[in-house]
Amino acid sequence: MLVSQIESLWASMGPILSLFYGMRDNDYIGAAEHDNLIAAFRRGDRSAAREAIQQDIIRGGAPILRYLNEKEAAA
Repeated sequence: MLVSQIESLWASMGPILSLFYGMRDNDYIGAAEHDNLIAAFRRGDRSAAREAIQQDIIRGGAPILRYLNEKEAAA
């Protein structure tokens, strides 16, 4: 069930993120958060998994929010 949810999310967001990240210089890779999430899954540590996902969203979302704010200001 989790895998199908991830696949569905990626199918809907992947093209958008690919376009966004292809248009801008960006230092976000997300590897650390993804490694932390995998390690948390392996340990069965729900709290650490939650934290890794939150950090991934925060770090990955910041440049997207900046971009949207710039577009809104320019409109």
